[in-house]
Amino acid sequence: MKRANNEVLEFLKFYEPQSQFWNPHHVDHKNLSIVHDAWKEIVSKLILARMNEEVNTIENDTNDYVAESSKSSENETESLKIQNYLLDGKYYKILSVEGAKISAACQLCSKKIISYSNSTGNLLSHYKMSGNSKKENLKQTKLYQSGSNKSCSKQEVNDLVFEYIVCEMRPLATVEKRSFKKLILGLTKSNDESIIPNRKQMLKLLKNSYNSYVSMLSDLIQKSKYICTTADIWSANNKSYLGMTCHFIDSVTYERKSFVLGCKHITGSHTYLNITETMACMTQEYNIHYSKISHIVTDNASNFAKAFKTFSKSVKPLQSTTLSMGDLNEDVSPLKINQNSK
Repeated sequence: MKRANNEVLEFLKFYEPQSQFWNPHHVDHKNLSIVHDAWKEIVSKLILARMNEEVNTIENDTNDYVAESSKSSENETESLKIQNYLLDGKYYKILSVEGAKISAACQLCSKKIISYSNSTGNLLSHYKMSGNSKKENLKQTKLYQSGSNKSCSKQEVNDLVFEYIVCEMRPLATVEKRSFKKLILGLTKSNDESIIPNRKQMLKLLKNSYNSYVSMLSDLIQKSKYICTTADIWSANNKSYLGMTCHFIDSVTYERKSFVLGCKHITGSHTYLNITETMACMTQEYNIHYSKISHIVTDNASNFAKAFKTFSKSVKPLQSTTLSMGDLNEDVSPLKINQNSK
């Protein structure tokens, strides 16, 4: 106990040399509480001083942060003030910025112009009154910076409209509808109706595209040894149409290729003669020889069955027309009925 008190006294002597508590005679006092009281008092003072020091540190850091933030905000504000296409150094040179007030010198006549961050009308008015021949360039620069979209060319409009007409199977007269013209002009941001293709232009594009398709498909079919076709008839709005497709295996990639041969209008009844004539017309258009067609896939209608019999006999009269799909013997007729016999 005496040793501990001596250490306390040394502590008191070091931190409070003028205090009466560090007197060594107090150690031998019958009541040693005075030493402990002194110790508690000093500890309390030290804790309070440390807390005050931490508070001051926090306040200083906060003040520094606020000052830096304020300075940064001022710099950002000044930066925003001069972020105008007139103040980019090409037309005006900034002389000074005081709050919202901006002083700038004209690059053409060196005249000092006063403007404000929320209004640059003085700068623009002086530029227009200077008689500079670059007024139009100034306007175009402003429009460009406002993010205006690039307008489509006439060829791009033609291609897009043609793709829409074909993919959606719309009539060619669609391009002459007032609402359609309004739509195209609105999307292209143009007032010139000449960019909109008319019906004759669409018809010409359609014929050119069709001729290119026929030429491309004819070449592919000629390179293939055998092809398979499909045929079907359906009606819509009291009109009947016969559609045919062809399918074959690519000799290089061994991938199956599928193409549309055509969709033709059939006038009159769905007789086997009309069916035969229409199918023969479509195959001849692609220069498809009958020997190249291995199978024709269709439904089980009697008019198709009779058409295939007539179609097959015109190639090889004595050949049977009820062969199976799997028979690809070159010695037999290439036209076979792909249906179950009744």
